[in-house]
Amino acid sequence: EVIVYDFDPWFFASGDALLQNFYSGLYHSLNQKFFLPDLKRLIGKYQRLLISGLKWKGLNLDLPLEYASLEEIKSKIETLIEKTKIKLVIIVDDIDRLKNRDEIHQILRIVKLSGKFKQTVYVLSFDPAQVNSLLEDGSTGKSYYLEKIVQAPVPLPAIDQTSIDKYLYWSSKEHLSGIDSLFRELEIEKTRIEEFEKDFNALYG
Repeated sequence: EVIVYDFDPWFFASGDALLQNFYSGLYHSLNQKFFLPDLKRLIGKYQRLLISGLKWKGLNLDLPLEYASLEEIKSKIETLIEKTKIKLVIIVDDIDRLKNRDEIHQILRIVKLSGKFKQTVYVLSFDPAQVNSLLEDGSTGKSYYLEKIVQAPVPLPAIDQTSIDKYLYWSSKEHLSGIDSLFRELEIEKTRIEEFEKDFNALYG
């Protein structure tokens, strides 16, 4: 059994909102399949302690006085997840769309703190060059954050232009482009398609 929780950090404007919505979504993902009456309270307390008690400096934590209770809550959350006997897969997409260095730090902190939950795996999707450029240290010009977070990098090759053209632009008797498929599905009138193609051809070319 696997539960997939897909979290997109791009929708949230602040670090606090990011944390709150991440843990709220985590609870709802588990609650859809399992009745865990204590989970909402524990996750809420864990999240509040992180927001109010932790002081950040890079990815190193100045641990607050509540650290013992934080670890205790984390252990209780893990116990509940273990009881479900499922693997929780958390997908964090669009990290490279965040334009603010602090927001990227916040996402990586969430992964660092929650990534150690038992039976939990994170899949992070981003352009490493883009993220590293935002995380670069002004003194050294290098960033080592990703090396601390990512355990098994899987680079994906860039899409070649021919494949892009075939998907967006080229149609034949055997193949419909993505746009033509959409037109057919929506039953768009021929005159409107011709008007679109006139403008699109100029832009795409």
